[in-house]
Amino acid sequence: MIEKNDYNSVDRLLGMWYTLRLTDRFARSNIDLLLCVEKNSNHADKKHTTVVLAVDNQYCNVENSAILSKKEFDNQYISQYTYFNL
Repeated sequence: MIEKNDYNSVDRLLGMWYTLRLTDRFARSNIDLLLCVEKNSNHADKKHTTVVLAVDNQYCNVENSAILSKKEFDNQYISQYTYFNL
């Protein structure tokens, strides 16, 4: 992966998760990876699945470089699976 310098969104989120875990500031934070689908996607289209990094009450989606509050996240996504504090 490093040799090819090719990172997908999951690779980037795992790197962010690892970096946050090594940081004293986030040592007691809840850091989770969420597998989500968009709420407003067209039912005729295939649902787009995305992985989001949740840090306390903020959500990071690296696919569109968005940082969302809990309310914004709940309005846009449905969480299908959570990987708690990996």
